[in-house]
Amino acid sequence: MHDRPVILDAIRRAAVAGGARRAILVGSYARGTATPRSDIDVVFVEDTSERFLDRPDKYLRSLWASLGQPVDVLVYTAAEKALEATWIGRGGDPWGHSVTRLVAEFPDPAAAETMRRILDAARRLDKLYVPTRYPNGLPDLIPAEVYTETEAREAMDAAATILHTVAGLAGLP
Repeated sequence: MHDRPVILDAIRRAAVAGGARRAILVGSYARGTATPRSDIDVVFVEDTSERFLDRPDKYLRSLWASLGQPVDVLVYTAAEKALEATWIGRGGDPWGHSVTRLVAEFPDPAAAETMRRILDAARRLDKLYVPTRYPNGLPDLIPAEVYTETEAREAMDAAATILHTVAGLAGLP
């Protein structure tokens, strides 16, 4: 069992090496309730077109090499996490992986018009997220073999639109 500073340093190094925007220690180590049988739970946020199930590999290898104990890793995109955090901040309980659903069913009626304006951006992202998230979404292919550079730019623009809108709802610059 490692001390929290050792774990946080390993997570920081893995995040830098993997290109994550953010890394968040969650679970029993974050709560300070870890036991010798606890694993280490980490959420990474990154810009990626990798399949959902393939995303953790680079972080798992790095953390296992540094810490030598079981690690659970989830990797999300910034738009997913920003929307989920805003839901929670409004008293909602977000569930699922559809950015479109998170926007369309946003729990604050006062934000309905704002969310309606970003619904198309959410739909553009889901068209990319959903097939890349599931192993059979692009049978025998990887996203780089299917999506064009133009589609990648459009996805980045859509994610930026959602992030900007969510930051505005949260009162951030």
